[in-house]
Amino acid sequence: MTPRFTLAIVLLAALAACGTAVLPPFETIPPPLSRAERNAAGGTPPSEVAICYNTFTTSAEAVLALAKESCDPGTTPKPQGRDFNFDNCPILQPARATFVCNKS
Repeated sequence: MTPRFTLAIVLLAALAACGTAVLPPFETIPPPLSRAERNAAGGTPPSEVAICYNTFTTSAEAVLALAKESCDPGTTPKPQGRDFNFDNCPILQPARATFVCNKS
């Protein structure tokens, strides 16, 4: 192995060991509502929260905890969907979980 390849392996291993300290989940822009969802809401769309995270270093509990913090008081996040894109999430955290904040 070349020294550069070895260094790359060591850096990737160190990054993986650091876990959520290096790549914490964060709130981002939720995907737009579909026409059916807009019609079902009756003109008042539900409050949504979207979280970008790394699937290898972030637990589902950490994503849900951030969604609870991001929802308005008196509401509970309900999972609505998950996608992988680079439009709103960076390359190291391509997963986006979307939650609807329902009144408790």
